[in-house]
Amino acid sequence: MPEPTPRPSARTWRRRWRNVSRYLNERLVLWLLPVLVVGTGFLLWLLSHQVDALYREMALQGVSLQARTIEEVRQLYTSDVVERLKQLDIHATHDYASQERSVPLPA
Repeated sequence: MPEPTPRPSARTWRRRWRNVSRYLNERLVLWLLPVLVVGTGFLLWLLSHQVDALYREMALQGVSLQARTIEEVRQLYTSDVVERLKQLDIHATHDYASQERSVPLPA
């Protein structure tokens, strides 16, 4: 029957752990630096794309608000101004400059 191999002592385990710990500490910067550089690059790329998407969304939202405002102003001009002027026999026409008692058409 073969003899069992002796178990390493606590001193041996501490020495091994110290060697592994020293090895990792000496090379930790070599491992963490590329990870940090790649991670930072990825986060900057992600942030850049999110900013671009936000700018596009803000531009579309601004155009939508402007279009709605113009539509409401045209509706107000048509309903309030042109209708009241019709009662005074003033007409809305495209040729308002050459005709008397006329105003521009609602655009």
